[in-house]
Amino acid sequence: MDITAGIYSSLAKIFPDRIPEQQLCSASVLRGERYSFQLAYTAENNRGSAGVEVKSALPVSVRKVELVPVRFCAWEFDEYIISDAPGLYPDCLAPLDNGGKSLPLMLKQYRAAWFTVDVPEDCAPGKYTLEITLTGVDYSGERGTWTGHLDIEVINAVLPELTMKYTSWLHGDCLSSVYHVPVFSEHYWQILEKFIANAAAHGVNMLLTPLVTPPLDTAVGRERLTNQLVKISIENGKYSFDFSRVGRFVDTALTLGIKYFEVPPLFTQWGAAAAPKVVIGHDDGKEEKIFGWDTPSDSPEYRDFLTQLLTGFTAFLREKHWEKLFVFHCSDEPAAEHLCIYRDCQKFLQELLEGFTVMDALSSVDFFRQQVIQEPVVTISKLDEFISAGMVPGWIYYCCNPQTVYPNRFIHMPSARNRVMGLLFYRYNVRGFLHWGFNFYYSYLSQDVLDPFFSTDAGGNYPAGDPFLVYPGKDGVPLDSIRHEVFFEALQDLRALELLGELAGRSEVEKFLDSCVSGGSMKMDNYPKGEENLLDIRNSINMRIKNIVENN
Repeated sequence: MDITAGIYSSLAKIFPDRIPEQQLCSASVLRGERYSFQLAYTAENNRGSAGVEVKSALPVSVRKVELVPVRFCAWEFDEYIISDAPGLYPDCLAPLDNGGKSLPLMLKQYRAAWFTVDVPEDCAPGKYTLEITLTGVDYSGERGTWTGHLDIEVINAVLPELTMKYTSWLHGDCLSSVYHVPVFSEHYWQILEKFIANAAAHGVNMLLTPLVTPPLDTAVGRERLTNQLVKISIENGKYSFDFSRVGRFVDTALTLGIKYFEVPPLFTQWGAAAAPKVVIGHDDGKEEKIFGWDTPSDSPEYRDFLTQLLTGFTAFLREKHWEKLFVFHCSDEPAAEHLCIYRDCQKFLQELLEGFTVMDALSSVDFFRQQVIQEPVVTISKLDEFISAGMVPGWIYYCCNPQTVYPNRFIHMPSARNRVMGLLFYRYNVRGFLHWGFNFYYSYLSQDVLDPFFSTDAGGNYPAGDPFLVYPGKDGVPLDSIRHEVFFEALQDLRALELLGELAGRSEVEKFLDSCVSGGSMKMDNYPKGEENLLDIRNSINMRIKNIVENN
Protein backbone atom coordinates (compact mmCIF):
# COMPACT_ATOMS: atom_id res chain seq x y z
CA MET A 1 0.00 0.00 0.00
CA ASP A 2 1.11 3.58 -0.62
CA ILE A 3 1.38 6.06 2.29
CA THR A 4 1.85 9.76 1.69
CA ALA A 5 2.91 11.91 4.65
CA GLY A 6 4.62 15.14 5.63
CA ILE A 7 5.80 16.97 8.76
CA TYR A 8 4.12 20.25 9.67
CA SER A 9 4.25 22.76 12.49
CA SER A 10 1.81 22.89 15.39
CA LEU A 11 0.23 25.95 13.78
CA ALA A 12 -1.03 24.03 10.75
CA LYS A 13 -4.57 22.70 10.71
CA ILE A 14 -4.88 19.48 8.73
CA PHE A 15 -8.24 18.94 7.00
CA PRO A 16 -9.31 15.70 5.32
CA ASP A 17 -9.25 17.22 1.84
CA ARG A 18 -6.13 19.39 1.99
CA ILE A 19 -2.78 19.94 3.65
CA PRO A 20 -0.64 23.08 3.90
CA GLU A 21 2.08 23.70 1.32
CA GLN A 22 4.86 24.50 3.81
CA GLN A 23 6.42 21.45 5.47
CA LEU A 24 8.61 21.62 8.55
CA CYS A 25 12.27 20.61 8.31
CA SER A 26 13.89 22.09 11.41
CA ALA A 27 13.16 23.95 14.62
CA SER A 28 14.89 25.45 17.65
CA VAL A 29 13.86 25.18 21.30
CA LEU A 30 15.09 26.14 24.74
CA ARG A 31 15.85 23.68 27.50
CA GLY A 32 12.75 22.89 29.53
CA GLU A 33 10.43 23.66 26.61
CA ARG A 34 7.54 21.59 25.31
CA TYR A 35 7.69 21.52 21.53
CA SER A 36 4.90 20.26 19.28
CA PHE A 37 4.64 19.42 15.60
CA GLN A 38 2.33 17.38 13.38
CA LEU A 39 2.42 14.60 10.83
CA ALA A 40 -0.17 14.70 8.06
CA TYR A 41 -0.67 11.39 6.31
CA THR A 42 -3.03 9.49 4.01
CA ALA A 43 -3.40 6.11 2.34
CA GLU A 44 -3.53 6.39 -1.42
CA ASN A 45 -5.25 3.11 -2.26
CA ASN A 46 -6.76 1.39 0.78
CA ARG A 47 -7.93 1.66 4.37
CA GLY A 48 -6.23 0.24 7.42
CA SER A 49 -3.99 1.34 10.27
CA ALA A 50 -0.42 2.49 10.74
CA GLY A 51 1.99 1.95 13.55
CA VAL A 52 4.16 4.94 14.37
CA GLU A 53 7.75 4.73 15.55
CA VAL A 54 9.95 7.62 16.65
CA LYS A 55 13.70 7.32 17.00
CA SER A 56 14.94 10.21 19.11
CA ALA A 57 17.30 11.01 21.96
CA LEU A 58 14.59 13.41 23.20
CA PRO A 59 11.39 12.14 24.86
CA VAL A 60 8.50 12.19 22.37
CA SER A 61 4.81 11.34 22.79
CA VAL A 62 2.21 10.92 20.02
CA ARG A 63 -1.54 11.52 19.87
CA LYS A 64 -4.00 11.56 17.02
CA VAL A 65 -5.86 14.69 15.94
CA GLU A 66 -9.61 14.14 15.87
CA LEU A 67 -12.08 16.11 13.77
CA VAL A 68 -14.87 17.81 15.69
CA PRO A 69 -18.15 19.32 14.46
CA VAL A 70 -18.29 23.08 14.11
CA ARG A 71 -21.89 24.03 13.57
CA PHE A 72 -21.55 27.70 14.46
CA CYS A 73 -18.33 29.59 13.73
CA ALA A 74 -19.19 33.14 14.76
CA TRP A 75 -21.54 35.99 13.91
CA GLU A 76 -18.84 38.29 12.57
CA PHE A 77 -15.93 37.52 10.27
CA ASP A 78 -12.85 39.13 8.82
CA GLU A 79 -10.39 37.71 6.29
CA TYR A 80 -8.02 36.20 8.87
CA ILE A 81 -9.90 32.93 9.33
CA ILE A 82 -9.76 29.40 7.96
CA SER A 83 -13.41 29.41 6.94
CA ASP A 84 -16.76 30.88 7.89
CA ALA A 85 -18.54 27.63 7.05
CA PRO A 86 -19.68 24.88 9.40
CA GLY A 87 -18.00 21.52 9.04
CA LEU A 88 -15.51 19.12 10.57
CA TYR A 89 -12.41 20.86 11.95
CA PRO A 90 -9.26 19.38 13.56
CA ASP A 91 -9.15 20.09 17.28
CA CYS A 92 -9.30 17.21 19.79
CA LEU A 93 -6.08 15.36 20.68
CA ALA A 94 -6.80 11.77 21.60
CA PRO A 95 -4.78 8.63 22.40
CA LEU A 96 -3.73 6.42 19.51
CA ASP A 97 -5.93 3.47 18.55
CA ASN A 98 -5.41 -0.14 19.65
CA GLY A 99 -4.18 0.70 23.10
CA GLY A 100 -1.95 3.55 21.96
CA LYS A 101 -0.27 1.59 19.17
CA SER A 102 -1.62 2.84 15.84
CA LEU A 103 -3.13 5.59 13.75
CA PRO A 104 -6.16 5.16 11.51
CA LEU A 105 -5.50 5.17 7.75
CA MET A 106 -8.37 6.74 5.81
CA LEU A 107 -8.58 6.16 2.08
CA LYS A 108 -7.77 9.40 0.22
CA GLN A 109 -8.38 11.46 3.37
CA TYR A 110 -5.67 13.25 5.29
CA ARG A 111 -5.43 12.74 9.02
CA ALA A 112 -2.92 14.16 11.49
CA ALA A 113 -0.82 12.95 14.39
CA TRP A 114 0.35 15.35 17.10
CA PHE A 115 3.90 14.92 18.41
CA THR A 116 5.06 16.45 21.69
CA VAL A 117 8.75 16.75 22.52
CA ASP A 118 9.42 17.42 26.20
CA VAL A 119 12.93 18.85 26.32
CA PRO A 120 14.47 18.31 29.78
CA GLU A 121 15.89 21.34 31.57
CA ASP A 122 19.22 19.53 31.85
CA CYS A 123 19.23 18.54 28.16
CA ALA A 124 22.61 18.87 26.49
CA PRO A 125 22.52 21.69 23.93
CA GLY A 126 23.00 20.82 20.30
CA LYS A 127 21.20 19.39 17.30
CA TYR A 128 18.95 16.34 17.50
CA THR A 129 17.33 14.45 14.64
CA LEU A 130 13.96 12.78 15.04
CA GLU A 131 13.22 9.91 12.67
CA ILE A 132 9.54 9.10 12.25
CA THR A 133 8.36 5.93 10.55
CA LEU A 134 4.81 4.96 9.66
CA THR A 135 4.21 1.30 8.93
CA GLY A 136 0.81 0.78 7.41
CA VAL A 137 -1.21 -2.39 6.96
CA ASP A 138 -4.45 -2.46 4.98
CA TYR A 139 -7.32 -4.86 5.56
CA SER A 140 -5.94 -7.31 3.01
CA GLY A 141 -2.58 -7.47 4.78
CA GLU A 142 -0.66 -5.37 2.25
CA ARG A 143 2.02 -3.25 3.94
CA GLY A 144 3.61 0.12 3.23
CA THR A 145 6.05 2.43 4.99
CA TRP A 146 6.98 6.09 5.11
CA THR A 147 9.93 7.69 6.91
CA GLY A 148 10.63 11.35 7.58
CA HIS A 149 13.02 13.44 9.66
CA LEU A 150 12.90 16.60 11.76
CA ASP A 151 15.99 18.42 13.07
CA ILE A 152 15.66 20.18 16.43
CA GLU A 153 18.34 22.44 17.89
CA VAL A 154 18.34 22.76 21.67
CA ILE A 155 19.66 26.17 22.76
CA ASN A 156 21.85 26.33 25.86
CA ALA A 157 19.38 28.33 27.96
CA VAL A 158 16.55 27.25 30.24
CA LEU A 159 13.04 28.57 29.60
CA PRO A 160 12.12 30.56 32.74
CA GLU A 161 8.91 30.07 34.71
CA LEU A 162 5.78 31.98 33.77
CA THR A 163 5.48 35.20 35.77
CA MET A 164 2.15 36.35 34.32
CA LYS A 165 -0.96 35.06 36.10
CA TYR A 166 -3.28 32.98 33.95
CA THR A 167 -6.75 31.75 34.87
CA SER A 168 -9.08 29.68 32.72
CA TRP A 169 -12.26 29.02 34.65
CA LEU A 170 -12.71 25.38 35.64
CA HIS A 171 -16.40 24.56 36.14
CA GLY A 172 -16.79 21.79 38.69
CA ASP A 173 -20.52 21.39 38.12
CA CYS A 174 -19.81 20.59 34.46
CA LEU A 175 -17.55 17.73 35.57
CA SER A 176 -20.33 16.40 37.78
CA SER A 177 -22.82 16.63 34.91
CA VAL A 178 -20.81 15.00 32.12
CA TYR A 179 -19.29 12.25 34.29
CA HIS A 180 -22.50 11.63 36.27
CA VAL A 181 -20.83 11.83 39.67
CA PRO A 182 -22.12 13.77 42.69
CA VAL A 183 -20.33 17.02 43.46
CA PHE A 184 -17.70 16.50 46.19
CA SER A 185 -17.99 12.71 46.10
CA GLU A 186 -14.61 10.95 46.17
CA HIS A 187 -15.00 10.10 42.49
CA TYR A 188 -15.64 13.78 41.78
CA TRP A 189 -12.44 14.78 43.64
CA GLN A 190 -10.45 12.26 41.60
CA ILE A 191 -11.76 13.70 38.32
CA LEU A 192 -11.26 17.26 39.55
CA GLU A 193 -7.61 16.52 40.33
CA LYS A 194 -7.01 15.32 36.77
CA PHE A 195 -8.52 18.48 35.30
CA ILE A 196 -6.58 20.76 37.66
CA ALA A 197 -3.36 18.91 36.83
CA ASN A 198 -4.03 19.36 33.12
CA ALA A 199 -4.69 23.08 33.57
CA ALA A 200 -1.49 23.56 35.55
CA ALA A 201 0.51 21.62 32.95
CA HIS A 202 -0.67 24.15 30.35
CA GLY A 203 0.31 27.28 32.25
CA VAL A 204 -2.83 27.93 34.28
CA ASN A 205 -1.58 29.14 37.65
CA MET A 206 -4.75 30.69 39.12
CA LEU A 207 -7.84 28.60 39.86
CA LEU A 208 -11.51 29.54 40.25
CA THR A 209 -12.40 28.52 43.80
CA PRO A 210 -16.19 28.22 44.33
CA LEU A 211 -16.62 29.44 47.88
CA VAL A 212 -20.32 29.55 46.91
CA THR A 213 -21.84 28.36 43.64
CA PRO A 214 -20.49 30.75 40.98
CA PRO A 215 -23.21 33.04 39.56
CA LEU A 216 -21.82 32.71 36.05
CA ASP A 217 -23.65 32.05 32.78
CA THR A 218 -26.93 31.45 34.55
CA ALA A 219 -30.35 32.43 33.21
CA VAL A 220 -32.29 34.82 35.43
CA GLY A 221 -34.49 32.80 37.75
CA ARG A 222 -32.64 29.56 37.11
CA GLU A 223 -29.72 28.00 38.93
CA ARG A 224 -26.70 25.83 38.29
CA LEU A 225 -25.87 22.64 40.12
CA THR A 226 -24.74 23.44 43.64
CA ASN A 227 -20.95 23.61 43.72
CA GLN A 228 -20.35 25.34 47.04
CA LEU A 229 -17.15 24.57 48.91
CA VAL A 230 -18.05 26.21 52.22
CA LYS A 231 -20.43 24.31 54.49
CA ILE A 232 -22.89 26.66 56.20
CA SER A 233 -25.27 26.28 59.10
CA ILE A 234 -27.31 28.85 60.98
CA GLU A 235 -28.58 29.13 64.53
CA ASN A 236 -30.36 32.13 66.08
CA GLY A 237 -29.38 34.33 63.12
CA LYS A 238 -25.69 33.56 63.41
CA TYR A 239 -23.96 31.63 60.68
CA SER A 240 -21.33 28.98 61.22
CA PHE A 241 -18.84 28.15 58.47
CA ASP A 242 -16.84 25.00 57.82
CA PHE A 243 -13.97 25.71 55.40
CA SER A 244 -12.53 22.18 55.39
CA ARG A 245 -13.51 21.55 51.76
CA VAL A 246 -11.88 24.84 50.79
CA GLY A 247 -8.75 23.62 52.52
CA ARG A 248 -8.80 20.34 50.60
CA PHE A 249 -9.41 22.17 47.33
CA VAL A 250 -6.51 24.58 47.84
CA ASP A 251 -4.12 21.95 49.19
CA THR A 252 -4.87 19.72 46.20
CA ALA A 253 -4.38 22.54 43.71
CA LEU A 254 -1.13 23.71 45.30
CA THR A 255 0.23 20.18 45.12
CA LEU A 256 -0.66 20.05 41.41
CA GLY A 257 1.09 23.32 40.55
CA ILE A 258 -1.52 26.04 41.02
CA LYS A 259 -0.17 29.14 42.76
CA TYR A 260 -3.12 31.54 43.05
CA PHE A 261 -6.87 31.38 43.64
CA GLU A 262 -9.88 33.54 42.83
CA VAL A 263 -13.23 33.60 44.57
CA PRO A 264 -16.05 33.80 41.98
CA PRO A 265 -18.32 36.87 41.89
CA LEU A 266 -20.24 37.47 45.08
CA PHE A 267 -23.02 39.18 43.12
CA THR A 268 -24.69 38.03 39.92
CA GLN A 269 -23.16 38.43 36.47
CA TRP A 270 -23.87 41.32 34.08
CA GLY A 271 -24.84 43.95 36.59
CA ALA A 272 -24.66 42.78 40.21
CA ALA A 273 -28.45 42.78 40.50
CA ALA A 274 -28.81 39.87 42.92
CA ALA A 275 -27.11 37.45 45.26
CA PRO A 276 -25.59 34.20 44.04
CA LYS A 277 -27.08 30.85 44.99
CA VAL A 278 -26.21 30.04 48.61
CA VAL A 279 -27.30 26.91 50.48
CA ILE A 280 -27.17 25.90 54.12
CA GLY A 281 -27.09 22.38 55.50
CA HIS A 282 -29.40 20.77 58.03
CA ASP A 283 -28.84 17.95 60.48
CA ASP A 284 -30.79 15.53 58.28
CA GLY A 285 -28.31 16.08 55.44
CA LYS A 286 -30.67 18.13 53.31
CA GLU A 287 -29.73 21.52 51.88
CA GLU A 288 -31.83 24.66 51.77
CA LYS A 289 -31.30 27.59 49.42
CA ILE A 290 -31.31 30.84 51.38
CA PHE A 291 -30.17 33.34 48.72
CA GLY A 292 -30.47 33.57 44.95
CA TRP A 293 -32.09 35.54 42.15
CA ASP A 294 -34.91 36.65 44.45
CA THR A 295 -32.38 38.32 46.78
CA PRO A 296 -31.47 41.88 45.69
CA SER A 297 -27.77 42.65 45.92
CA ASP A 298 -28.45 45.38 48.48
CA SER A 299 -30.53 43.06 50.68
CA PRO A 300 -29.63 43.70 54.35
CA GLU A 301 -29.95 39.96 55.01
CA TYR A 302 -27.47 39.10 52.26
CA ARG A 303 -25.09 41.88 53.22
CA ASP A 304 -25.14 40.60 56.82
CA PHE A 305 -24.42 37.07 55.56
CA LEU A 306 -21.52 38.31 53.40
CA THR A 307 -20.08 40.21 56.33
CA GLN A 308 -20.05 37.08 58.46
CA LEU A 309 -18.82 34.86 55.61
CA LEU A 310 -15.95 37.05 54.49
CA THR A 311 -14.89 37.87 58.03
CA GLY A 312 -14.63 34.16 58.74
CA PHE A 313 -13.07 33.28 55.41
CA THR A 314 -10.33 35.92 55.48
CA ALA A 315 -9.48 34.82 59.01
CA PHE A 316 -9.23 31.26 57.70
CA LEU A 317 -6.92 32.39 54.89
CA ARG A 318 -4.66 34.24 57.29
CA GLU A 319 -4.54 31.26 59.62
CA LYS A 320 -3.42 29.09 56.66
CA HIS A 321 -1.04 31.84 55.42
CA TRP A 322 -2.92 31.89 52.11
CA GLU A 323 -4.02 35.52 52.16
CA LYS A 324 -1.53 36.55 49.46
CA LEU A 325 -2.76 33.78 47.14
CA PHE A 326 -6.39 34.93 46.86
CA VAL A 327 -8.29 37.56 44.90
CA PHE A 328 -12.04 38.16 44.81
CA HIS A 329 -14.66 39.06 42.21
CA CYS A 330 -17.70 41.30 42.57
CA SER A 331 -19.75 40.89 39.34
CA ASP A 332 -18.60 39.60 35.97
CA GLU A 333 -18.84 41.90 32.94
CA PRO A 334 -20.98 44.79 34.21
CA ALA A 335 -22.00 47.26 31.51
CA ALA A 336 -22.01 51.06 31.71
CA GLU A 337 -25.67 51.13 32.79
CA HIS A 338 -24.78 49.05 35.86
CA LEU A 339 -22.16 51.46 37.14
CA CYS A 340 -24.12 52.79 40.13
CA ILE A 341 -25.19 49.45 41.58
CA TYR A 342 -21.78 47.97 40.81
CA ARG A 343 -20.10 50.89 42.61
CA ASP A 344 -22.16 50.16 45.71
CA CYS A 345 -21.35 46.44 45.67
CA GLN A 346 -17.65 47.09 45.06
CA LYS A 347 -17.47 49.59 47.92
CA PHE A 348 -19.13 47.11 50.26
CA LEU A 349 -16.69 44.33 49.32
CA GLN A 350 -13.59 46.49 49.48
CA GLU A 351 -14.46 47.58 53.01
CA LEU A 352 -14.83 43.93 54.02
CA LEU A 353 -11.78 42.76 52.08
CA GLU A 354 -9.18 45.29 53.11
CA GLY A 355 -5.79 44.06 51.99
CA PHE A 356 -7.26 41.83 49.26
CA THR A 357 -7.76 42.61 45.56
CA VAL A 358 -11.24 42.76 44.05
CA MET A 359 -11.13 42.39 40.26
CA ASP A 360 -13.64 41.93 37.43
CA ALA A 361 -13.79 41.54 33.68
CA LEU A 362 -15.39 44.54 31.97
CA SER A 363 -15.27 46.66 28.83
CA SER A 364 -16.57 50.10 29.82
CA VAL A 365 -13.77 52.58 30.50
CA ASP A 366 -16.11 54.62 32.73
CA PHE A 367 -15.52 52.12 35.55
CA PHE A 368 -11.83 53.03 35.46
CA ARG A 369 -12.27 56.76 34.92
CA GLN A 370 -14.60 57.02 37.90
CA GLN A 371 -12.35 54.77 40.00
CA VAL A 372 -15.20 52.37 40.63
CA ILE A 373 -13.11 49.21 40.24
CA GLN A 374 -9.97 48.24 42.09
CA GLU A 375 -8.45 45.97 39.41
CA PRO A 376 -10.12 46.03 35.97
CA VAL A 377 -9.73 42.98 33.75
CA VAL A 378 -9.99 44.64 30.35
CA THR A 379 -11.23 43.06 27.14
CA ILE A 380 -8.41 43.14 24.60
CA SER A 381 -10.42 45.21 22.11
CA LYS A 382 -10.66 48.06 24.66
CA LEU A 383 -7.18 47.82 26.16
CA ASP A 384 -5.70 50.75 24.24
CA GLU A 385 -8.70 52.88 25.20
CA PHE A 386 -8.07 52.13 28.90
CA ILE A 387 -4.36 52.89 28.45
CA SER A 388 -5.24 56.23 26.83
CA ALA A 389 -7.35 56.96 29.92
CA GLY A 390 -4.26 56.46 32.10
CA MET A 391 -4.43 52.80 33.07
CA VAL A 392 -1.18 50.87 33.40
CA PRO A 393 -1.74 47.51 31.62
CA GLY A 394 -2.59 44.82 34.14
CA TRP A 395 -5.15 42.09 33.54
CA ILE A 396 -6.82 41.42 30.18
CA TYR A 397 -9.28 38.91 28.77
CA TYR A 398 -11.19 37.81 25.71
CA CYS A 399 -14.18 35.51 25.40
CA CYS A 400 -16.88 35.17 22.71
CA ASN A 401 -15.68 38.54 21.50
CA PRO A 402 -13.81 40.05 19.74
CA GLN A 403 -14.47 38.01 16.60
CA THR A 404 -12.84 40.33 14.10
CA VAL A 405 -9.57 42.30 13.92
CA TYR A 406 -8.14 41.02 17.24
CA PRO A 407 -6.59 37.69 18.22
CA ASN A 408 -8.68 34.86 19.61
CA ARG A 409 -8.67 31.06 19.67
CA PHE A 410 -11.92 29.99 18.03
CA ILE A 411 -11.74 26.74 16.08
CA HIS A 412 -12.42 28.44 12.73
CA MET A 413 -9.41 30.72 13.20
CA PRO A 414 -5.83 29.83 12.23
CA SER A 415 -3.66 28.74 15.14
CA ALA A 416 -1.27 31.64 14.53
CA ARG A 417 -4.09 33.98 15.63
CA ASN A 418 -4.09 32.10 18.93
CA ARG A 419 -0.34 31.89 19.46
CA VAL A 420 0.39 35.55 18.76
CA MET A 421 -0.99 36.43 22.19
CA GLY A 422 2.38 35.53 23.71
CA LEU A 423 4.06 38.37 21.82
CA LEU A 424 1.28 40.77 22.79
CA PHE A 425 1.43 39.79 26.45
CA TYR A 426 5.07 40.83 26.47
CA ARG A 427 4.65 43.98 24.37
CA TYR A 428 1.95 45.30 26.72
CA ASN A 429 3.68 43.99 29.85
CA VAL A 430 0.45 42.23 30.84
CA ARG A 431 0.28 40.92 34.42
CA GLY A 432 -2.65 38.55 34.03
CA PHE A 433 -4.95 36.87 31.51
CA LEU A 434 -8.46 35.54 32.12
CA HIS A 435 -10.70 33.31 30.05
CA TRP A 436 -14.07 31.99 31.13
CA GLY A 437 -14.10 28.55 29.49
CA PHE A 438 -11.72 25.79 30.51
CA ASN A 439 -14.47 23.16 30.53
CA PHE A 440 -17.93 24.73 30.09
CA TYR A 441 -20.02 21.80 28.87
CA TYR A 442 -23.44 23.45 29.16
CA SER A 443 -25.56 25.32 26.67
CA TYR A 444 -25.93 29.09 26.76
CA LEU A 445 -26.89 30.25 30.26
CA SER A 446 -26.33 26.73 31.58
CA GLN A 447 -29.79 25.51 30.59
CA ASP A 448 -28.79 22.06 29.27
CA VAL A 449 -25.92 19.61 29.59
CA LEU A 450 -24.22 19.07 26.22
CA ASP A 451 -21.97 16.47 24.65
CA PRO A 452 -18.78 18.46 23.99
CA PHE A 453 -17.74 16.02 21.26
CA PHE A 454 -20.89 17.03 19.37
CA SER A 455 -21.46 20.62 20.45
CA THR A 456 -18.36 22.82 20.53
CA ASP A 457 -20.40 26.04 20.58
CA ALA A 458 -22.61 25.91 23.72
CA GLY A 459 -25.57 24.75 21.67
CA GLY A 460 -24.96 27.14 18.79
CA ASN A 461 -24.65 30.24 20.96
CA TYR A 462 -20.91 30.92 21.20
CA PRO A 463 -18.18 30.68 18.57
CA ALA A 464 -17.04 27.08 18.38
CA GLY A 465 -14.14 26.49 20.74
CA ASP A 466 -14.96 29.36 23.08
CA PRO A 467 -16.67 27.32 25.83
CA PHE A 468 -13.85 24.87 26.55
CA LEU A 469 -10.19 24.00 26.00
CA VAL A 470 -10.34 20.33 27.00
CA TYR A 471 -12.71 17.49 26.16
CA PRO A 472 -13.95 15.09 28.86
CA GLY A 473 -12.12 11.86 28.09
CA LYS A 474 -12.62 8.39 29.53
CA ASP A 475 -12.04 7.71 33.22
CA GLY A 476 -12.07 11.40 34.04
CA VAL A 477 -9.00 12.16 31.95
CA PRO A 478 -9.23 15.44 30.00
CA LEU A 479 -8.29 15.39 26.33
CA ASP A 480 -6.37 18.41 25.11
CA SER A 481 -7.36 20.51 22.14
CA ILE A 482 -5.07 22.04 19.52
CA ARG A 483 -6.13 25.42 20.90
CA HIS A 484 -5.03 24.43 24.41
CA GLU A 485 -1.58 23.32 23.25
CA VAL A 486 -1.06 26.32 20.98
CA PHE A 487 -1.99 28.78 23.72
CA PHE A 488 0.59 27.08 25.94
CA GLU A 489 3.09 27.68 23.13
CA ALA A 490 2.10 31.36 23.29
CA LEU A 491 2.95 31.33 26.99
CA GLN A 492 6.30 29.72 26.17
CA ASP A 493 6.93 32.50 23.64
CA LEU A 494 6.24 34.99 26.43
CA ARG A 495 8.67 33.19 28.72
CA ALA A 496 11.34 33.17 25.99
CA LEU A 497 10.83 36.91 25.48
CA GLU A 498 11.20 37.49 29.21
CA LEU A 499 14.50 35.63 29.12
CA LEU A 500 15.65 37.68 26.15
CA GLY A 501 14.59 40.83 28.00
CA GLU A 502 16.78 39.86 30.95
CA LEU A 503 19.73 39.29 28.62
CA ALA A 504 19.34 42.16 26.16
CA GLY A 505 17.12 44.69 27.96
CA ARG A 506 13.37 45.16 27.65
CA SER A 507 13.61 48.18 25.36
CA GLU A 508 15.62 46.19 22.82
CA VAL A 509 13.05 43.39 22.84
CA GLU A 510 10.22 45.88 22.37
CA LYS A 511 12.06 47.39 19.39
CA PHE A 512 12.45 43.93 17.92
CA LEU A 513 8.74 43.17 18.32
CA ASP A 514 7.76 46.52 16.80
CA SER A 515 9.98 45.74 13.82
CA CYS A 516 7.88 42.64 13.17
CA VAL A 517 4.84 44.72 12.13
CA SER A 518 4.19 47.69 9.92
CA GLY A 519 2.85 50.91 11.38
CA GLY A 520 5.40 51.62 14.08
CA SER A 521 4.46 49.40 17.02
CA MET A 522 2.89 46.05 17.80
CA LYS A 523 -0.66 46.49 19.06
CA MET A 524 -3.68 44.35 19.86
CA ASP A 525 -5.02 45.28 16.43
CA ASN A 526 -1.64 45.32 14.67
CA TYR A 527 0.18 42.05 15.14
CA PRO A 528 2.13 39.54 13.02
CA LYS A 529 -0.12 37.22 11.06
CA GLY A 530 0.42 33.83 9.55
CA GLU A 531 2.14 30.61 10.54
CA GLU A 532 5.45 31.41 8.84
CA ASN A 533 5.73 34.82 10.51
CA LEU A 534 5.10 33.42 13.98
CA LEU A 535 7.60 30.59 13.54
CA ASP A 536 10.25 32.96 12.18
CA ILE A 537 9.79 35.36 15.09
CA ARG A 538 10.15 32.60 17.67
CA ASN A 539 13.23 31.23 15.95
CA SER A 540 14.71 34.72 15.87
CA ILE A 541 14.10 35.04 19.62
CA ASN A 542 15.90 31.76 20.18
CA MET A 543 18.85 32.74 17.99
CA ARG A 544 19.23 36.06 19.80
CA ILE A 545 19.30 34.21 23.12
CA LYS A 546 21.83 31.75 21.71
CA ASN A 547 24.15 34.50 20.47
CA ILE A 548 24.11 36.32 23.80
CA VAL A 549 24.68 33.14 25.81
CA GLU A 550 27.53 31.94 23.61
CA ASN A 551 29.27 35.33 23.59
CA ASN A 552 29.20 35.81 27.36
